[in-house]
Amino acid sequence: MKIFLLIMILSLFCFNSSAEPGGVIAPIVSILLDDQSDNVPYKGLAVKVAASHSGHTCALLSDGRVKCWGFNEFGQLGTGTTMSSDVPLSVLGVASAVDISVGGSHSCALLASGRVRCWGRNSSGQLGSPLGDSSKPVDVLGFDNAVQLSGSRHSNCVALGDGRVKCWGSNFHGQLGDQTQDNSASPVDVIGISSAISVASYNSSTCALLDNQSIKCWGANGFGDLGDGTRASSLEPVSVLGINDAVAISTTGSGSACAITTAGKFMCWGSNSYGRLGDGTRELWSTPVEVTGIENALVVSSADAYFTCGVLTTGEAKCWGRNSRGTLGDGTNQLSELPVSVLGITSATDISTGSDHACAVLQNGSVQCWGYNSKGRLGTGDRVSTNRPKSVVGF
Repeated sequence: MKIFLLIMILSLFCFNSSAEPGGVIAPIVSILLDDQSDNVPYKGLAVKVAASHSGHTCALLSDGRVKCWGFNEFGQLGTGTTMSSDVPLSVLGVASAVDISVGGSHSCALLASGRVRCWGRNSSGQLGSPLGDSSKPVDVLGFDNAVQLSGSRHSNCVALGDGRVKCWGSNFHGQLGDQTQDNSASPVDVIGISSAISVASYNSSTCALLDNQSIKCWGANGFGDLGDGTRASSLEPVSVLGINDAVAISTTGSGSACAITTAGKFMCWGSNSYGRLGDGTRELWSTPVEVTGIENALVVSSADAYFTCGVLTTGEAKCWGRNSRGTLGDGTNQLSELPVSVLGITSATDISTGSDHACAVLQNGSVQCWGYNSKGRLGTGDRVSTNRPKSVVGF
């Protein structure tokens, strides 16, 4: 199959004088590399995207497969190698995923069985294994009833079907919620959480959305990350003030968090450097403030690079905060303390913000990314940065 494709490709490339170098190579590379796990490669339909803090991106496909691209020093692409890639590659051994997350240099997938597999860097036990780094997925032991997954730089958490939350990995700030500051390669129970429906973990703190639509957070609180009106860190879950109608949560590695309410509002709190809370100021808030001008929020994603993006029920994508590398996707590199529209995005269903880049899934199953493109994290087949969305190869 590969030989046939290669012959056909070389024939077209050599004998078609109108073909432009670069216009053919990226799709070719994608087809050949993707054939590593599928005898008959085809374009996948993405349903979720996850952009990391350290330069790689993954997408969940409608058929349960996972594809990753970008930086791969620790094997975080899950391909069995440590070679970075400008185009999406299939993760080995994952065929029934229902959720994905990415950390600093690792990735995880929640399977239909309720179990989780992780791959990449394992400096703090974030793979759920006492062993070293792994370029192939390894099983996380200790539960088989996870319903949702969230990853941070060096740790991960899952919400379980019985309302509990389990976390593993780095615990320097108490973000694992077991009332210690000891790292753990085995999942530990978050003490005091018994009715969670989702969890959002980040570099130094973690939050859980409860079934009564309130939010509780724990860990570091130097920027008001916990939303309890103080800046005192806590090893125990504390209530986020002023929100009792949340339907979704998102956190970031740099001291802020956001939620979506039943009224369609984005509510954010914590560090407001570069205006990433979207209230038109750069003032730190230890309690939630409303993002200006949004009344139909659908998805929110906060980033480690001081910007935030969201999807509206109309399919539009909005971003705000830092924009030095074009991360807001508005065709400029000017920061904005208020939401601005991402150019050309009118049918988004999901969005994710990473370190200086962002990606969105569209209704047709395609993926578009924008921002800084070091190590090919945009998945466009090149390493050219852009301040407006470009299509990811293979979707």
